[in-house]
Amino acid sequence: MRPSQVALIAVAVVLLILAVYVLFAKPTVVLPSIPISIAGAAPLKSIVESQNASGLDVRVRTNGKIIAEVAGKQLAQVDYNPQTLGNSVGLVERMAVPQTASAAVRLTPALIPGLRTLLLNSALTMYYLLPVELNLKLIPG
Repeated sequence: MRPSQVALIAVAVVLLILAVYVLFAKPTVVLPSIPISIAGAAPLKSIVESQNASGLDVRVRTNGKIIAEVAGKQLAQVDYNPQTLGNSVGLVERMAVPQTASAAVRLTPALIPGLRTLLLNSALTMYYLLPVELNLKLIPG
């Protein structure tokens, strides 16, 4: 065998082992926390202020869970699957986005036609193959 054939076989074996690991172990990639300022008119701001907390911690896992916590106390948990993802996004939009900005958010897919398909394909890839956990720190602004 030539060295190039051996290298190609070695790469194929490594990729196969990696694929089997990802499919069976489903490791979760935890991303760093992202601080986000909550707009004054957003319903989430009143929830954070009613709890006398400095902010709201939201963990979004692409394998089907959204968890909201204030000062270590769980406020809400939303479970979703690919079929109910649209409902979950609508719920988050109503809670996090001020009513004045909601029309601008809805206009974005019209301006970028392929965006919805790209986001859906990315979400399905992360749901089925490689779960990601995104931590958001929502701070009243």
